[in-house]
Amino acid sequence: MPAYAYRGHVRAFTDVLGDLPVDEVSYETATQLRDTLLKLPKNRNKKKEYRDLTVKQLLKLDIPDSEKLQGRTVGEIIAALKTLFDWLKVKRLIEVNPFDGVIVASNSQSYASLTPADLTTVFTSELYQPGTHPLASQWWLPLLSLHTGARPSELLQMRLDDITTVDGILCASVVDDADTGQQVKTQAGIRTFPIHPLLLELEFGEYITELRGSEHDRVLHGIPLGNRKAGDQAGKWWNERYREKHLLGFKEQRKTLYSFRHTFVTHALNEARLELPLVQQIVGHEKSQMGATKHYDKGATMTRLFDELSKVNFKLPPIKRV
Repeated sequence: MPAYAYRGHVRAFTDVLGDLPVDEVSYETATQLRDTLLKLPKNRNKKKEYRDLTVKQLLKLDIPDSEKLQGRTVGEIIAALKTLFDWLKVKRLIEVNPFDGVIVASNSQSYASLTPADLTTVFTSELYQPGTHPLASQWWLPLLSLHTGARPSELLQMRLDDITTVDGILCASVVDDADTGQQVKTQAGIRTFPIHPLLLELEFGEYITELRGSEHDRVLHGIPLGNRKAGDQAGKWWNERYREKHLLGFKEQRKTLYSFRHTFVTHALNEARLELPLVQQIVGHEKSQMGATKHYDKGATMTRLFDELSKVNFKLPPIKRV
């Protein structure tokens, strides 16, 4: 993250809490910052009606939810401050990072989860109908998104070399590699996870084998990488073209390509009853509710993860590989 971005996040801290000494910032302080930011308007320094008001004055306003800072933005601020305080801890200027364990839930308005009926609509739509000839990358993208919980950018950057076999189990890795231009959102995003049994039944392994004999090096080579974010072009295809034509009502309900990730996490935790650390390991979330233990936990084996992942069953309509 560039230095100017950190300065902006520190400014958000001082705007809300004042210029506190670092050793006086506590967990309660950090959670107060998070809760306050979620009540403030986005782009408040640019909008005429907000820019001359103090934080206290802004908190007295009845600001519509649609104009408030989204959970994703606040999460980025909290993550940056956590990194900064980790550095302060290394320098022994503080003993405990007050931002450890401060979690920001994504706004439900940002990316809604998909219901079982929604999934039926998606996987009986034109993309999955016999006799159609979709791009293989477009055909695989929703299936991979749903059954891995991976971010669109992670899937779009994934290379054939990232598909490997570990202990006899076909796995995918999300990597950070300057040589290939692959980037991850957070350090926790660097991970390896098993391929879901349904994807294996749909011959994902055979698909990869076919690609290895071609000139392509990306798993979803048929979808261009975005310039700003790797998944931008995938999102544009899904949201502006496919969703508009085939998934009526999804736009108004804020159901996007990212909704597959939310759906995976929700189902894995609440329906399949997977343990939280296992879900975090699969989807690349920062380990939470583990305290200092997280520094010693090296994660489950691929065999264990595959067994747990097998419990995640969305009961989709019959699908045949096109």
